Amino acid sequence: MLLITICYLPFTAVYASISQAGDYSVESSITSGGGNLVSEGDYSSKGGIAQSNIPSNAQITRGGTYANRLGFYNPPHFAFQKSLAASVYYPSARIALNVSANAVTKEVYDITFNKNPQASPMFVDAGKIIDATNKIKHNEGGWSDARPENIYEIALFDEESFYTEPFLKPCAMSLPYNDSNLDGLIDGAYPPVRASTLKVWVLDEESEAWVKMPELQVDTNSRLITTSFKIAGVYAMLGLADTSVDIVYSYPVPFRPYGPNAGLGAGQTGTESDGITFSNLPQKGRIEIYTLDGRLVKTIQIPENLTIPKIKWNAATDSGSKVASGVYIWRVVSDSNSKTGKLMIIW
Repeated sequence: MLLITICYLPFTAVYASISQAGDYSVESSITSGGGNLVSEGDYSSKGGIAQSNIPSNAQITRGGTYANRLGFYNPPHFAFQKSLAASVYYPSARIALNVSANAVTKEVYDITFNKNPQASPMFVDAGKIIDATNKIKHNEGGWSDARPENIYEIALFDEESFYTEPFLKPCAMSLPYNDSNLDGLIDGAYPPVRASTLKVWVLDEESEAWVKMPELQVDTNSRLITTSFKIAGVYAMLGLADTSVDIVYSYPVPFRPYGPNAGLGAGQTGTESDGITFSNLPQKGRIEIYTLDGRLVKTIQIPENLTIPKIKWNAATDSGSKVASGVYIWRVVSDSNSKTGKLMIIW
């Protein structure tokens, strides 16, 4: 006789433990709705409800105690609930994305960043990125070159489709910029790009053009730019030529290179070899020097490749002859901006 014994054991809920390997980690479960912020390697997540299903034949990567399959998507992505605020942070790239609760219509959705859409796009046509960059460089100059490390693709999707509708609520992203020596200039950019001119732009795929985002906060200490956004897509940090003239000034005043207080120190009146300096200049435009009766004496073009924003004038006319002693008016012009000031020259 075959005797079968059936034992009934009390049910115990099992919650998801931390999963991590190489580039990312997630602490979340369907039952808990999301745990505390956890990070390891290149990814971190808070607010997720589940990891996406992964095919059994996917390649396996291992790190430490845990192993993870790469699955359908690379970079990895995380699932979030519509009713919960979603926060994704990439520590190695210092990129953060925050989606407001009830900002999308999908009940469950995935989020991912692509840090190189120009070379390896997820859903955008990379040719549109190149065309948009060529257009803005033609219109605004080399300061607006969209460098690959400053272009990001943000995707929201589920198992059926990408989410392309405008968000129902504003969301936020934070992007880093490179200024390792804190000199106010973007590392490696040529012509020099001033951090103060950086803006976040979104790719308008229909017109193949970069469109400037309206809201912006720049943290120069952390070297982060934060902006709100209302649609998934391709975003870039682009600079512009700095055309501000508000803080331009000239020195020394008076310029008296052979007077009793001649020299280059503070409070001194300059030397002929050093000339008159115009400082805090814009990144393009010109300097005009006039006599008091309005005659143009000298025009100096501001070169685009100035690293230190200053130019020296040798107190000579366009023809090369030394100007006479007297009072002169200078005018700095950059696009629609201009500023005037006075010089006094005493030989």
